[in-house]
Amino acid sequence: MQIRVLIFSLLWSPMVTATPALTPGQLIDQLLPAQAAPAELALWQQGRAQLGVSHLSNRAGLNNGGDETELSLNLALNQPANQRYLTQLQQDLTTRQQLSRQLLRWQLSGELARQLASCAEYAALQQAEREQTTQLQQMTRLAENAFARGELTRSDKLQLDNALLAAKARLAMTEIQLQQALLAWQQFSGQQFSGQQFTDQQLTGQQLGDLAIAPPPWLAQWSQQRTGRSVNGSAVAGDWQQHPLLLIQQTDTVAAERSYVRDSSGAAEPWQAGLVLRQTRGGAQLPDDTAIGLQFSVPIGRASGTEQSALAQLAMQNQQLKLAETLRQVRQQWFDAKARYQSALLQQQASQQQLQNSQHIQQAADAALKVGEMRSSEWLRLFLQQGELKKSAAIAEVRLQLATFEFDQAGGLAW
Repeated sequence: MQIRVLIFSLLWSPMVTATPALTPGQLIDQLLPAQAAPAELALWQQGRAQLGVSHLSNRAGLNNGGDETELSLNLALNQPANQRYLTQLQQDLTTRQQLSRQLLRWQLSGELARQLASCAEYAALQQAEREQTTQLQQMTRLAENAFARGELTRSDKLQLDNALLAAKARLAMTEIQLQQALLAWQQFSGQQFSGQQFTDQQLTGQQLGDLAIAPPPWLAQWSQQRTGRSVNGSAVAGDWQQHPLLLIQQTDTVAAERSYVRDSSGAAEPWQAGLVLRQTRGGAQLPDDTAIGLQFSVPIGRASGTEQSALAQLAMQNQQLKLAETLRQVRQQWFDAKARYQSALLQQQASQQQLQNSQHIQQAADAALKVGEMRSSEWLRLFLQQGELKKSAAIAEVRLQLATFEFDQAGGLAW
């Protein structure tokens, strides 16, 4: 179903212009923090090099008073299996950074949509209230003339007066709500109006009257950008499988499983390599001596029964449980969003049908009022009823587009 774009079109007047004009993607790019540097791991060496110095001295006669000084440089080298593990872990960390940024973008997309929907809803209400107030003002003026000619009862005239007062009060309240929604949008997005920030006192009813009826048409454009929806408007069953939160948990689980395999095999224990320089002073009878040597040691056997392996297994099991819970939550949220979308679609269709029927009734009431076949009190009741249906239909349009967006977002899509 093609969703109408009327409510979500924002064309600010020359007096109040949103600057700069950014697309949703550009706006979110500004809100996102700076991109983190890719993760880099030391693939060859496990830890820092160790420099050791020792000195032995015997001045009590042993070995004729000889001294021994030793200088050593020790390196902890990764096994080939651990190098392969670290290479994959480095890729996983980089992927997780990208997924975390994608998740933050997804969260900002949802907040942006809610801010836009809030502005659109109050803007639609403002337009409906303004139209109703204008029509009631015209009817009130006609009623005053009819009352002066004795063609209208005092009770009917007072009912019109009260309806006008109530309409003006609703319009003023709606303008305040729209003002707060616009200020909240301004604080969230950082966009300014006419190059300046409006305060509560500066953005008055007159300036609100110069605004068009809605924020940018981004939610409507979303229907052209989404990729996981079929032609008839129902989402594909596998949309939620690409949710960034689920992808992050899958990455963490796979990394924990690799860590357990590495630790249980003993690949985490390094190979030890060292360079030794030893100098001996023999005293009075023995000559001095200098020696240079290498030392090398490797671990033997597996490490499946060690504490490190047991902790890695526990971490893996915890990540697997988190993955199962995340999968359940993501699927549930997707089905809940689908139900809200279907409900909003039915509500929008029902509101439109009711509004069409009410318009036909109102046209007949207008004609009957002109020829004197209907009292103004009865006409007022039908007029107010039609006004409520107009507002309900406008709000239903806004909420349908928001529900459509949230349905797509539940599948992991973002601006």
